[in-house]
Amino acid sequence: MNVKTWPWMKLYFKIKPLLQSAETEKELANMKENYEKMTADLAKALSTKKQMEEKLVSLTQEKNDLALQVASEGESLNDAEERCEGLIKSKIQQEAKLKETTERLEDEEEINAELTAKKRKLEDECSELKKDIDDLELTLAKVEKEKHATENKVKNLTEEMASMDESVAKLTKEKKALQEAHQQTLDDLQAEEDKVNTLTKAKTKLEQQVDDVSGV
Repeated sequence: MNVKTWPWMKLYFKIKPLLQSAETEKELANMKENYEKMTADLAKALSTKKQMEEKLVSLTQEKNDLALQVASEGESLNDAEERCEGLIKSKIQQEAKLKETTERLEDEEEINAELTAKKRKLEDECSELKKDIDDLELTLAKVEKEKHATENKVKNLTEEMASMDESVAKLTKEKKALQEAHQQTLDDLQAEEDKVNTLTKAKTKLEQQVDDVSGV
């Protein structure tokens, strides 16, 4: 029976594309353990097969020896034949089991190779992602540095603007005071002009009166 036709293997191949990297690592370890176990089973089966073959050779020889005594030892010969046939059946069963184990081992090796390739691919992707993260961290550090520099500039400009606002307020206050003083000066000047005009008119009037008196 081929391992690929087993129900659990069919299910495995269906969900295989959905496995995450962590599950792949775990399954790879399980596959490795199964591979080592089946390798041990295969070695054990080969050893058993060899022992069976040796026993078969021994029993075949025993059968040949007993065949010479078939007339007097027919019953013993039948027993030997039955034992021989039993060993032959056992050998056939062991060979079938060995074949099945070999096929399973080949399937496990194929799956193990696929998982190893997938692991290598994931490791490469992980390496690329780590490189991207390092690049992003460098970029972030640069942006943070520029951000701090910009914040310092903004802070300095804010302080300068606050100082300028104070200066503008002070100058505006001084300007207002000067305008008020200027207006007061204009008012005073106008008052003096009015006085001069009044005095000038009075002087002219007096001069006219003097001229009139002198003419008489």
